[in-house]
Amino acid sequence: LDHHHGETHVGVWFSRVNVDDLEDWRLMYLQAQLWTCSIVAGFGGEWAPQTTLQISWTLANSLVGVFLYMYIFGEIVSILQNFDLTAAEFNSKRDMVTTFLRIREVPKDTRIRVHKYFDTLWQHKHGMDEKSVLASLPAFLQHDVAWQLNS
Repeated sequence: LDHHHGETHVGVWFSRVNVDDLEDWRLMYLQAQLWTCSIVAGFGGEWAPQTTLQISWTLANSLVGVFLYMYIFGEIVSILQNFDLTAAEFNSKRDMVTTFLRIREVPKDTRIRVHKYFDTLWQHKHGMDEKSVLASLPAFLQHDVAWQLNS
């Protein structure tokens, strides 16, 4: 609480509005909304818009900024989850082959070659099975893609 000239005011967002002046209820409401938004979103600052237009503009920009940040952050998380899912599936296949080779007592040099193959497959194709990708396309598109890849 701030005390100015015998009047009680609450914080920066409320300091310019006289509590007894009910004609400024829109301004008080907008300032309260802006203050609440800035506290909840964690971007509060020392800015203090004064007019209804300034407060509305600041509040609208703040909300757009918060939602844009949430959208971008959500997209990045989604991309990382999909990448991790692909990597997990690939590593699962690799582990299955490793177990098979160990159970069947395949010689070490052959197991090393298989592991190098998986490493190369991941580096170049990120575990993608090109045959299944191409098989999901219609025949005319398979032909076009094959032509582009081999030309």
